[in-house]
Amino acid sequence: MRVPSPWRVFQVMLASGAMAVHGASSQRETVSVELHVTVPADTPENAIVYVTGNQRAAGNWRPDVVKLHRLDDGRWHIRLELPKGGTLDYKFTLGSWADVEKSGNGGEIANRTVALDGDKQVEVTVKSWAKRQTRGNRQHTLTGDVRFHKSFGSKHLTLARDILVWLPSGYAEAANAQKRYAVLYMHDGQNLFDAATSFVGVEWKADETAGELIAAGRIEPIIIVGICNTSARMTEYTYGTIPRPRGRSGEDYLRFIVEELKPFIDSTYRTQSDRKHTVVAGASLGGLISLYMASTRPDVFSMAGVLSPSLFCNGGLAIQDVAAWAPNIKDMKYWIDMGTLEGRRNPGERVISGMEYCRSLVEAFQKAGLVEGRNYKYLEVPNGQHHEYYWSVRFDQVLLYFFGTEAM
Repeated sequence: MRVPSPWRVFQVMLASGAMAVHGASSQRETVSVELHVTVPADTPENAIVYVTGNQRAAGNWRPDVVKLHRLDDGRWHIRLELPKGGTLDYKFTLGSWADVEKSGNGGEIANRTVALDGDKQVEVTVKSWAKRQTRGNRQHTLTGDVRFHKSFGSKHLTLARDILVWLPSGYAEAANAQKRYAVLYMHDGQNLFDAATSFVGVEWKADETAGELIAAGRIEPIIIVGICNTSARMTEYTYGTIPRPRGRSGEDYLRFIVEELKPFIDSTYRTQSDRKHTVVAGASLGGLISLYMASTRPDVFSMAGVLSPSLFCNGGLAIQDVAAWAPNIKDMKYWIDMGTLEGRRNPGERVISGMEYCRSLVEAFQKAGLVEGRNYKYLEVPNGQHHEYYWSVRFDQVLLYFFGTEAM
């Protein structure tokens, strides 16, 4: 649930790849899911309740498309016709992500899930709605020393973007003036450190997590560079044969990081600039592009965090490319993970598609001679979903794998 409508965009852009894997849904048997929703007593009288989820009939995560209607008893209702097989992952909103449903104490909740194995009647109670806050007036949650480089331009990319640099405690102290640090480059930078700028107000807490692990002596002090995404995220975080506008492709984005951003970071901050101390990481499309970057430029990166990667992109091209990358990635380290509730379950399949793709990637690694434990770690996260919250919960394991002072 990283952007409001990822699956619809992919269906349009990547139909030749994704549909070849999953098959056309128009010929599939459907099931009926009826949702009866009880809302909080303080819901505005003139409010409209919407459902948003991972299926086309549920708006493909757009928060203001699929309306429910109010029943005489005050509840809200909708009936959805959905392809049989897999799951419906969903939430309710009042028309925007600023008004998404929350827990009873106002906290973040996991996506609701219904197995699409038959017709269903589902009774739901919404505990509370998020406070109406825009990104401009959410409370900031940044911690530590964060430097901002606004509207960072590029000769390779059409769009400028903000760069955030998180520095470890003690970086500016005179006693550490000669100390240099490993660097972790991360995509979707606005989601990493600050709830005020992150998608639907949920951040990775990368600053808090790294700071706590460093203070405890469990990882070495590092610098984290957050590269904020742009409106061209879908094309900048993908690569391959599908046509992409010049200056908005994954290939161009890689050149930007290697030829422009990294030299700037290395000249501005006290970094260890060699490949051994240079890491790239991200989730969803950010995981996909991290896999591509590290595998095609092992002279620059030695490690890649590949969280919940969108491996279905371009017909599973990244999995196919492992064989070609193999000669040059024998000394790489990859973190790969996937939640058990990510993706969809196709008819007749027991394994949900996210894990199916990740398992295929691991199998390709093994065929290429990569060794589990030495070259990669693969984690399947029970009940894990495609959401910043779930990535934040396991981010400490990623940092320990790459920078831990003790072997995991």
